[in-house]
Amino acid sequence: MKKLIIVIMAMALAASLSISVFGAEFKASADLELYWEYSNDVGGVNDNDKFKSEQLYLTIDGAFEGGMSARLKLDGADIVSSDSKVVTEKIVEEANFTLKNIGGSPLTLVFGKDEMPYGLDYDKYLNDPIAHAFEIDKVWGLHGIFTINNFGNVAAAFYQHRNGSAENELFNNFTARLKVDKLVENLMFEASFAKEEYTPQPANDNQTKFSVGLVYKFIKDANINLEYNRITSLGGTRGYDPSLLTLGLEGKIGKFRLFGRYEKIFEDAAIDVEENFFAAGVAYIPVKNYTISLEVANFNSGDLKDASDLNVAKGTIENSIRIGVRAKF
Repeated sequence: MKKLIIVIMAMALAASLSISVFGAEFKASADLELYWEYSNDVGGVNDNDKFKSEQLYLTIDGAFEGGMSARLKLDGADIVSSDSKVVTEKIVEEANFTLKNIGGSPLTLVFGKDEMPYGLDYDKYLNDPIAHAFEIDKVWGLHGIFTINNFGNVAAAFYQHRNGSAENELFNNFTARLKVDKLVENLMFEASFAKEEYTPQPANDNQTKFSVGLVYKFIKDANINLEYNRITSLGGTRGYDPSLLTLGLEGKIGKFRLFGRYEKIFEDAAIDVEENFFAAGVAYIPVKNYTISLEVANFNSGDLKDASDLNVAKGTIENSIRIGVRAKF
């Protein structure tokens, strides 16, 4: 706990800095999320509760002439949750350079560690959706985004996926995404495809995956979102083809935000897993950039296997209540 307090104080101090050096503007900001969780039957342990820092982001942004920018984002949660003996590059959330409007065109290039274009972007809550595990995040690569006015954008990337047991070449991994801002009135659409290969080939690692998603804003400050993900194995000792459906509803009423989410992993014959996941919550925003949240999750597993069997989540929590605070400054 002492280490956590020191990290938070250091982030708060650093986030107050904004300087100009040789015509370039540098600004620091912080995004902190802390929660207490009461849960039942997590890893076979009943009545388990904990206090945890989900994210302690410290971000330094630099803006240069000619539409160039740089970003370094560190996650202090990966420090305070470590064993104090091994510090890995996981603490570097992002480290990249961005070039906008290259040659006067609507093309943006991002080089470095970043989130690659795949899947339906979601608004984060205390309980992450399983779909978050399909995203291609915290990886080194090069991706481009071509913006089309009054339509949306097309993005593509080569990246070096995280894998500690195999050689992993940059151009072995590819992803592309099409986003349409308004397929029809108030309806956003995305379609993504990714392919990952490893040499030598470990079991279940070579794979393709795709995603399609919709976000429909049916009234002001409220939307319903739907996403389907599918993974197809290209090899390994056992093939697997899991698929996931995510259905969410979220809205805002004054200073309150409400959400509900249902996710279903469809049974795959190779591993015989089928599960349903539920989560709901309410968040109160007393002042700008401060949020207090209460969330409840109930995950059901009919055959006593959890989502880790599908390589898409850490595991099933049968019952969970989380109370958390998030602040940006």
